[in-house]
Amino acid sequence: MLVALVMISPALLALGLANWLSQLLCWEPRWPQAIREAGQPGKPVPKLTEAIDYDADTCRRLYLNADLWKPMEEDTATDT
Repeated sequence: MLVALVMISPALLALGLANWLSQLLCWEPRWPQAIREAGQPGKPVPKLTEAIDYDADTCRRLYLNADLWKPMEEDTATDT
């Protein structure tokens, strides 16, 4: 009995892991209601955030990565 259990347990572990992964792949993320409704007629437009709107540590990290940013004007100019 113990030998059979030891031989079957890796298969059960693999099936359990595969089931868990399939559940993760099928999970549908949901955006907050304010983001889902943004831009729809009659709904408020969310305010634009800037780096100074965040706490000091996040603001510092945003400024340290500023060289990786691409302004929207540059992005739209290259698309046309």
